Amino acid sequence: MVKNKHKLGSQLKEMAFGKGTSLKQSDIWDDTYAIGLDTDCKYLFYTTLNESKDILIKFSSLKTCTLSETDTPRGDAPQLDLILERKGSDTLYRLPFKLDSNQTAKKKLAKQWESTINKYIT
Repeated sequence: MVKNKHKLGSQLKEMAFGKGTSLKQSDIWDDTYAIGLDTDCKYLFYTTLNESKDILIKFSSLKTCTLSETDTPRGDAPQLDLILERKGSDTLYRLPFKLDSNQTAKKKLAKQWESTINKYIT
């Protein structure tokens, strides 16, 4: 578990370093997902451990950030996603916050990130 968190933290730092920035805020959850931002250069970073899904977005290219909760089939826990919409494009980025037994904490974390991202969208 600690090894995965370290790897995710390193992945975020490498993404930021590759853009000549540094992380000012970040979170890791489920030992699988990580999100971070640089408030000076206004970049958002998102990475996953198993899916190799790296997303790097400049805040100025974003139009909106909304939180979406979708019911799943077979009675599984609902899917919670941050949906990022780009300006002048139909492109949507879906950043999952997979819900499980700790739904309340993850919903709170996702809501915090929705608020934070919207604060930096220009």
